[in-house]
Amino acid sequence: MVSRNAIRNTILALVSTASLASADVSLLVQEAAGGSGEFTGSGHVALYFSNICAETPVILRGCRDGEQGAVLSAYPTWGVSVPYKWLALPLNVFLYGVEGENNIPLYANGEIRRMLREEYRRKAMRGIIPDMPDGSLPEGRWTEIIGSTINRDVYGLTVSTTPEQDVRFLESFNRIPNTYHFNTMSDNCADFARETINLIFPHATHRDVLNDFGMTTPKALARTFTRYASARPKLLFRVVKYSQIDGPVRRSFNIRNFSEKGLVSKKYFLTMATTNPPLYGVFAVTYFMTGWYRLDHQYHEVPSLAVAELKVDSMLPVRPDFRAPDDISVGKHRAEIEHRIIALREETFGKSDFWNEYRNTFKPMLAEARKRGLFLDSAELKTFYKDLELQSEPALDANGGVILHVNDRGVIRTLGVTWANISESDSDPVLAYKLMLAKVNYILSAPARNRVSVAELAKDLALLQSLNAKVRSLPAPSLDSAGAHVTQPRFRQHDEVVSNSKRAQRLLVTITH
Repeated sequence: MVSRNAIRNTILALVSTASLASADVSLLVQEAAGGSGEFTGSGHVALYFSNICAETPVILRGCRDGEQGAVLSAYPTWGVSVPYKWLALPLNVFLYGVEGENNIPLYANGEIRRMLREEYRRKAMRGIIPDMPDGSLPEGRWTEIIGSTINRDVYGLTVSTTPEQDVRFLESFNRIPNTYHFNTMSDNCADFARETINLIFPHATHRDVLNDFGMTTPKALARTFTRYASARPKLLFRVVKYSQIDGPVRRSFNIRNFSEKGLVSKKYFLTMATTNPPLYGVFAVTYFMTGWYRLDHQYHEVPSLAVAELKVDSMLPVRPDFRAPDDISVGKHRAEIEHRIIALREETFGKSDFWNEYRNTFKPMLAEARKRGLFLDSAELKTFYKDLELQSEPALDANGGVILHVNDRGVIRTLGVTWANISESDSDPVLAYKLMLAKVNYILSAPARNRVSVAELAKDLALLQSLNAKVRSLPAPSLDSAGAHVTQPRFRQHDEVVSNSKRAQRLLVTITH
């Protein structure tokens, strides 16, 4: 194994070649998901440095031109006999499980998630997470840092840094041994993020002792970092959202403080209400007085660098580029900027009439698809993500993009599920069109907090319309003697096999969430 001193020297040598451009650091707050998220609501947190890259998962250096930076994350146990506290991966691998932008999946399920994680482990992490003798997936939490958005929404609470800050950070960070002695109360994954970001911005984040009972949680870090950065406008604080990839994987949910979780989760507040009602009041007062914070609200407040820059501009008496008459008032100047901020937010999120207009545009396309027999009814449209998982096997194409071999009523067809391959000649256009219909239908009917940006929706709709043109050019579906479309059997051929214990678990989660 390479000595720690050798690793440190390698890093410092590489840092000297770091880009001289401005850089960012982001607190990546991952929403709650899975069993632990259901019971604690805490989620997870990692750090992204746009100007610091991973030479290997345990060696950092300054980025070279064209590189996208690295995400640092800590978990209790990466794998059997893996001693490291943190591992580092490229941003796209952390978010989507792939390295290239064009290979980001449009759809993902549990089997795709497993395949992408194992593919990247074999390519870049084998020296840290070795193969199992029986060929099975190695144990450990290493899987959690590959393709995070398959499981959950991720918010990047972002501020600007300088190359000098990055160099100083690396010099300080690499003096700290990369070994872990996990302790839930005092040395968990959020403690790692807190200690690390405080190396750059001293006292920027801290625990919420009252609402988290002495532990450090992702929500406490998000709230304190937001307050710290918002009070320092020149940091250009903004929030970037990386939406959960569409598919049958259960949607993630809001991160919570422990006191907040006790207030909103039926399994906790009903217990308190029936056994110790005053405790419920204590939790409520404590949270609303000292812990209130909504991550999605922050995202809607400052969703881009442009908005952050305008906020700074509004604090100046007169902008350097301001060329209005001498009698212009500071109030008018600030009102003008506020109007531009509102316009930028509307460009990002749209207004209610915008979303209604898109729904009205989509309805005829969906009706035509139903008429052609692509979906037998609305139920088949809603279950298409799950049906596709049950009727297919994932694979990778020659460029590393995800494809599915789909059993379409007894005929095996290929379906590309990335931006690069969904419209390729060997990707079935009807299945591709059905996938995008299901995707856009979900986007347009999703709750506001689960909506994508206007730009993302426009991109999806453009792809949908392109596929619609392809499907229209195909031979018309078969008609019966009466001139009606011949009804095909349902796309899903076999029901999902779910054990009684699994059904009971799902019911319990639904009731007590």
